[in-house]
Amino acid sequence: MDFDFYGNAVQEYLAEFEENTRRVLKKIKIPQAVIELQIQDEKEKIEKLIW
Repeated sequence: MDFDFYGNAVQEYLAEFEENTRRVLKKIKIPQAVIELQIQDEKEKIEKLIW
């Protein structure tokens, strides 16, 4: 998806979200598959908000 309209704000948010989500969920021993689903869900929510 092309987020150029928003500059780097969306990419920066998603990168921070991914990093923080992985770090926190790994600390509480959430399976990797669940972590990836959470990240994908957030990306989809952002896409829906933008478009």
